[in-house]
Amino acid sequence: MAVVGGASHYDLPPGDELSWRNRRIIAERMRWPAGALEACEEIERTHPGWSPSWHDANIYPGFEAPAGYYALRLERNRGEGPAYGVDAAALTAAIEAVFSRCPTCGLRYPVPPDSDIPLHEAPGTGRRCDVHWSRRTVEAEPGSCVA
Repeated sequence: MAVVGGASHYDLPPGDELSWRNRRIIAERMRWPAGALEACEEIERTHPGWSPSWHDANIYPGFEAPAGYYALRLERNRGEGPAYGVDAAALTAAIEAVFSRCPTCGLRYPVPPDSDIPLHEAPGTGRRCDVHWSRRTVEAEPGSCVA
């Protein structure tokens, strides 16, 4: 621990190293099945806005959930639940199925409906979309969205 200006600061590892190290410890202590840790690390590498993990079945009344792979979106909305897959491939498909679109220009986003809309260019115009800042993303319609 380093002391700077009277305040203590921990020397933390760079980037995602700490969270990856913690996931390895959790996987060992919670006795994840063989290959689950590597699958979660691969999912996080290919989908960096998500935090995947494996959970055993939850049998507590009112909180029942099947065993499998779960992932939370790091910039999730209040009340937004995790994506779920019985295996790593199913979780990847669930993550990739989370899309919404701008209600003004139809541009697709890898976020669920009712999310904030980042500034963006309207497809094919080279100009910023004039969507109002208070609008939220809406359900993606495969036939009308720009990929």
